[in-house]
Amino acid sequence: MKRRLLAAVVLVWVLLAGCDSDAARMFGFAAPLPPKPAVSVDIVCDSRGGSTCTGATLGQTCDEVLPKIADRPASTVTLWGVGETVADTTILASITVPDAPQARRAARETESRFLSTARATLMAALSGRADSGDSHRTPLAEAITRVAWSHPTTVRRFVIVISDAREESSFAQMECGELPSAKTFLADLASHHVLAPGTLARTDIQFAFVTVSRIDHDRCGVSLERADAIRSLWLAALKQAGATRVSYYTGPPQLSLAQEDIK
Repeated sequence: MKRRLLAAVVLVWVLLAGCDSDAARMFGFAAPLPPKPAVSVDIVCDSRGGSTCTGATLGQTCDEVLPKIADRPASTVTLWGVGETVADTTILASITVPDAPQARRAARETESRFLSTARATLMAALSGRADSGDSHRTPLAEAITRVAWSHPTTVRRFVIVISDAREESSFAQMECGELPSAKTFLADLASHHVLAPGTLARTDIQFAFVTVSRIDHDRCGVSLERADAIRSLWLAALKQAGATRVSYYTGPPQLSLAQEDIK
């Protein structure tokens, strides 16, 4: 009798709430909502020469990114380490969001398990990396191009570059050298097929933790004017490469997964 009464109460509650309500789905009276679209996130970690990718900044990036993709099955997060040559820019770790069970409680448990294991995997991958060689060479433009070409994807892509943004290569010596003009910088990149038009199509790219800090061992001075000039060079290059959106932060990245941003 009590079971019948409870069932009747539940049925009335569902009917009042609507057949497409959360209440209806909770008790199996409605089809589950379709999964949210998958996205691809590449985290480019520049830890060379005193740059800003550290355990602390990667941890903050994980805390921003992982909770926002945990309910998007088949989404991927790939951690890249920047080397002194383009060939040395390699994958340190890659994780994929698992399919979520239809039951709400089981889905929450799956998300919680993903968050803890994914963060641990990414942090362990960075702590196990050992940079060697000429720490003053940092080919960021080539590294970003390698990441963009690495795994063609039909889903929306986000590239997060944790770096001081100081390119050190044949294209520019942004630490201590004379900065090129935007025209020269773009022309040199284009002539070597680096960040070519279309490279960053369907891609939001963010520089994160860009700080105006001392060059290691105080090899040369820093200034806000120079930092702004470097920022302008990157904005021009990334827009030329076709990035959907370019952001530049002195702190953590800001991952926007609004529906209109990921169609």
